[in-house]
Amino acid sequence: MKKLSLSALLLFILSLAHGQETDQKYTPQEIYQKASYVCRAETIFEIIGVDSGGSEVQLSLGDGASCFAVTYNGQKIILTNAHLSQPLIGEINYEVQSPTGTTQGKLQSIKSVRNLMTLVTFKNSENQYLIAEFQDIDEEKDLAKLRLKKQKDYERLPTGILSPSKKIQVGDRVFNIGNPLGHKFAFHTGYISLILPPSADEPYRAIITEEMTGPGNSGSPLINESGEVIGINRMYMVINPHFSRFIHVDEIKKYLEKTEK
Repeated sequence: MKKLSLSALLLFILSLAHGQETDQKYTPQEIYQKASYVCRAETIFEIIGVDSGGSEVQLSLGDGASCFAVTYNGQKIILTNAHLSQPLIGEINYEVQSPTGTTQGKLQSIKSVRNLMTLVTFKNSENQYLIAEFQDIDEEKDLAKLRLKKQKDYERLPTGILSPSKKIQVGDRVFNIGNPLGHKFAFHTGYISLILPPSADEPYRAIITEEMTGPGNSGSPLINESGEVIGINRMYMVINPHFSRFIHVDEIKKYLEKTEK
């Protein structure tokens, strides 16, 4: 059996410590255990609207989705989707409790929406909440960063690494960890079905997989067998629910390079 020299072993360990890619492959169970950098993001919105009786109502609304942290160019960064900076507003029914009883109502119109904060929890420390806010929103590519309010929180932030695009091919086995339908850190596995170039409708390079996501999985990472991030979930494809769409890692790197300037 071929053995690694001490110097080669040290180089391998150092490459992991500095966030460099590796060709080592892991089992699905190992991928899930190592993905401590996957997080859940619950954004709290203040909504002021008018109810069916014409009265102004102020509500707080929590909207949960997914995120993940990476080390890129020596910086720890939390990534998610830009569209999560605004609530998905449909019909809003509310319930207000007071000493005299419970009042129910429905908003007929929205006057204003304010993003108050985002609570971030990581996979291996679900009981610890970090307070964050949206930063560097790119609505066209649907990418955004989450900036932690306390700088010292970055010291204990677990991070993954971004894969080089040369390692991504149709037929590759891939994994996704997210928060679909309120289920925390659900694990999915599948294969890359297509890699699409930018188009007029979707101005970014995309990776299409078998169905791996659902509502609440926006912002979650697509992971290869080496445990590296190769994409970020963009949407659940309602038109064809048998497939999921992820923004290619090359687009993530372009976004990070642009926002560093």
